[in-house]
Parts: sequence; C-alpha cells; structure tokens
Amino acid sequence: NFFSIEDNSGLQLAVYPNPTSTVLSFDSSENIIYQFVVYDNFGKVIETNEWNSNRGKFDVSHLSSGLYFFRFNSEKSSSIQKIIIQ
Repeated sequence: NFFSIEDNSGLQLAVYPNPTSTVLSFDSSENIIYQFVVYDNFGKVIETNEWNSNRGKFDVSHLSSGLYFFRFNSEKSSSIQKIIIQ
C-alpha cells in the first residue's frame, strides 16, 4: 500500500508501505530537512527523528503492533499520517 501527501505549498511526500512491520520509507520531491514525531494511539510521543535528504527510512521493528500517528514537519508544512505496524 502506498499513499502520497501534498500540502498547499506543493510539497510532496510519499510514505510506504502501510501497513509495515520492518521499515517505513519516505520519498520527497525536495531535499530539505524533515522532522517526524511518532505517537501511539493514545497521543504519547514514542520517538522523534529527522532526515535531510529526499529519501529516508525508519526502522519500525521495535514498535509493538498497532496504530501509530506520524507527524511530518518541514519548514513549509506539517502533516499527520496514520501508520499501521503489524
């Protein structure tokens, strides 16, 4: 499964696969610094991370199965996505 995010500034970010059990990948149309925050289903911050290229990967194998929310922040935008960890 694959989905794409586009905000009002034209920034595009693809996050895949969803669901996943090992690695979550990020592809962007721009080479900028991103921060992402991982929240559990109750809104508790689990982890904060960043990457500064147009592609990134995040190992999710340490997360328990369930629904998580990933908040992606850049200088231009912010977006929250639901990610299912199997």
